[in-house]
Amino acid sequence: MEQHKPLDQLAIISEMIQTARKQFNEKGTIFLMWGWAVTIAAVAQFILIQMDVEENAWPWLLMPLTAIAQFFVMRKESKEEKVKTHVGTIMGRLWLIIGLSIGLTLVMSYFLGKNTYPILLMLYAIGTFVTGSALRVNALVYGAIACWLMSIASYFIDLEYQLLLLAAAMVVSYIIPGYVLNARYKKANR
Repeated sequence: MEQHKPLDQLAIISEMIQTARKQFNEKGTIFLMWGWAVTIAAVAQFILIQMDVEENAWPWLLMPLTAIAQFFVMRKESKEEKVKTHVGTIMGRLWLIIGLSIGLTLVMSYFLGKNTYPILLMLYAIGTFVTGSALRVNALVYGAIACWLMSIASYFIDLEYQLLLLAAAMVVSYIIPGYVLNARYKKANR
């Protein structure tokens, strides 16, 4: 078996990271989909609460529709993917466990009647921070830090205003980075 020199190993690792950066949400589509879906649902629920609508959680039905749309987008992108990288696999697994954790948190919230928006914000922050760090996308890292700070702040405010913080967190941690990724993709593919 051939021994690789340390510089060769670093070059291989760097190339793998670059490939993963190009493949994993290079267009920012998934961040934009989820960012807009959560923002719309949070703002809509806030408005319904302000209007004293008792059954005000229905905007969150947008989430399963977004998950279905994500499935089809990712299926299409995986067919276009030429090479699978270790970093890409790790990112996929990270978001799988984040998504499952969010789902479990929401189910437990429903059955226990507890507010979990601060926890959800922390989960969003973890996923975006790790992704931004691994792919060296500063917009994701800074958005994650802002999301984490909003998570802390949300422990100290009423539920209805937590919805506004959730919407703001989605703008800074998903939507803005999603557009940054999209612009980079378009610039690289001119």
